[in-house]
Amino acid sequence: MAIKGVLLEPLSSSQVQFRKGHVAIALEYGVRRVGNEYYVWFISPSSVGNYTLSLQNVLTSVNGVEKRVTFEQNYSVSSTLASYYVKPGALVTTGSFDVQVVVQGDDALSLPISFPYQHTEILGAGSNFVSFDLGGVEQSIITNLSMGIYSIPLQIIIPQSSEGASNETMNETMNETSGNGTIMNSTALNQTGNGSLSGEGVVQQRVFIRPDRLFLSRSPTYFYVLNNGSEKARTLQIIYNERLFRLTPSEVFDLLPGEEKQLQLEYIGGGSLDTNISLFSNESFVLIPVAINLSDEDVNESTFFDGENAGGGNASVVKKSKKKCAEIAGGRVCATTESCSGTSIEASDGLCCTASCVVTKTEESSKTWIGYLIAGILLLIILIVIVKYRKTGAGTRNQAFASRVAGAERALP
Repeated sequence: MAIKGVLLEPLSSSQVQFRKGHVAIALEYGVRRVGNEYYVWFISPSSVGNYTLSLQNVLTSVNGVEKRVTFEQNYSVSSTLASYYVKPGALVTTGSFDVQVVVQGDDALSLPISFPYQHTEILGAGSNFVSFDLGGVEQSIITNLSMGIYSIPLQIIIPQSSEGASNETMNETMNETSGNGTIMNSTALNQTGNGSLSGEGVVQQRVFIRPDRLFLSRSPTYFYVLNNGSEKARTLQIIYNERLFRLTPSEVFDLLPGEEKQLQLEYIGGGSLDTNISLFSNESFVLIPVAINLSDEDVNESTFFDGENAGGGNASVVKKSKKKCAEIAGGRVCATTESCSGTSIEASDGLCCTASCVVTKTEESSKTWIGYLIAGILLLIILIVIVKYRKTGAGTRNQAFASRVAGAERALP
């Protein structure tokens, strides 16, 4: 759904709300800026009824005056279930991309597709991914990708550089954009690994990223976008493959002078690779190299001796992992009085045992002696009580005998 009208600041997903009647409902949806227009796409609910799409706190111009308003659009869901749906419903890309097609019936689907040429894909029931290669696209375009009954707004951004140029060369030779959407000067990414400017005579850029390249495993990583210029940087967005990455937050954003925005990137793909994401605004963008290495999930194997093995006994193998113990199959954290009977992994939250946790012999011996000591103390207390009782009984009997003797003496004439 295209959002028409004047928007004076980027539209974010937090401003989108769906209702059935007066009750808010949760739907899968997304917000994407394609060219100069914003699109909101969503997966319709399966329940029949009347619904409302609401865009809240939108900054616009009313009769020449800035004002925050709420846009609402009513729609209905009928009892006829679509045989398939696609997502995302709008795309901006700098490279090859995928579109997910979910076939809701049991039969195969013959899906006509318009890009990069007219062809048909045969898809099975359930979730399918249709891949698109940009090998034949030579210049940036905004078009509609037709996939059966759906039309997806698509913006493809192609670097204007000579064939075979590196990413760094493309970044350094990009021109500053004019108007209210500039994000860089003619020197776009001449910086060190921590994002600081380097080199002699470097022209200060409007916006830059730190670090200038990202290294990921399975753990999310953070990076930062900084407006280093004197004017507001508008309509910035990170372009990425949604099948490979999860970006938080993912909306288009503005940056005031001196403002920095933190973003989190998480890899959700299946293997190690080298790829790029992009910082984009209007017709300018910067490629951000991303290296994914999953081979370091369990590295630096070493030998570990616990208390039982400290005297030179058998050692337990220890591996280092970036996962938490709860995320490792069969992992458990042994108590301080226990040791691992098998392989241990040095997880991010401590030593993690993948076998059984057993009580150490030293601890068992300590507990045995403590038991003996307690039993001895109890026995001593019992003996003391018995002795005191006997002394008390004997004294009582002697007093009774003396009383009888005295009585008998008084009775004599």
